[in-house]
Amino acid sequence: MRYYFFIQYIIPGADYSFLAGKCIAVLHSLMSKCQDSMIGITFPGWTDETLGGSVAFISKEENKLACLSAMQYFKIMQEQGFITVSEIRQVPPDVYEVKFVRNQSIVKFFPGEARRRLIRGQKRAFERGEPFVPISPQMSRVANQCHIIPMDSLSSGQRFPLFIQRCSAERTDARYNSYGFATTQTHMGTVPYLRQIT
Repeated sequence: MRYYFFIQYIIPGADYSFLAGKCIAVLHSLMSKCQDSMIGITFPGWTDETLGGSVAFISKEENKLACLSAMQYFKIMQEQGFITVSEIRQVPPDVYEVKFVRNQSIVKFFPGEARRRLIRGQKRAFERGEPFVPISPQMSRVANQCHIIPMDSLSSGQRFPLFIQRCSAERTDARYNSYGFATTQTHMGTVPYLRQIT
């Protein structure tokens, strides 16, 4: 049995990626303290253009969701009229499964990172006394649409992006990373796609 609750953003014209980042930061803070990764994230309104106006948290452990939904940040945001927080509900058994994957390898395809990689490669080749032959990244590896969620590091305060992709998957009860996502290799957890429910 799995459970979920969702947060609906109710600010007109809201930046959904920014708000998702704030909600994910609350989960990340909790997961970092607990050293547990049993809560996954799903975006019910995900399209190629947007993350959608809500985020849902999924777990087999209802008490962990209760702890998360009661976090002070969510209470304050709800009191100020920025979000609504649903009750915890059971996930219906016949829901379509997806993975929301944190794929940091996508960063290679952005111009700034590509330039940094070229400079590093040139420097290494020079130090080894070898000719430098740049290899361009294969864009076909990044076939799926991705969304970028801005995050702030808990330890350094530095801003960094989470690159998130959605893909269909067979249900797995594997764990998630501390942000609530699957990864390309280690964390393979799936989540229900709650588009019709929220």
